Amino acid sequence: IPVTECIKWLNANNYKYVDWNVSSEDATGKTLSAAEIANIVVSEASGCNNAYILMHDSNNKNATVQAIPSIVQQLQALGFKFYVIDENNLETHGTRFMGEETPLLSCHKQGHHKNR
Repeated sequence: IPVTECIKWLNANNYKYVDWNVSSEDATGKTLSAAEIANIVVSEASGCNNAYILMHDSNNKNATVQAIPSIVQQLQALGFKFYVIDENNLETHGTRFMGEETPLLSCHKQGHHKNR
């Protein structure tokens, strides 16, 4: 089934869909250090006004968890602020939020967030 069909179904059933636009590359099969993950994320996010970062949590993703403080610090230094994604601040790909009970985070460069 094409993704566009899934999105149409979600919209028709009152779900809101959000997609990631920055990958931590922590699921590529390569063993990455926390510093490498942080560099990848910050490099990709720096080209975005609104970053929705894909990261994975599992028992073997220790480097991902270790990278988070550096990612947050570096993105804040670049002018990003962090928000919980909800129906009031949807901006990625013009799409909608799915999973209202799930706290998802987004980060936006100052001056580029429509609702803040």
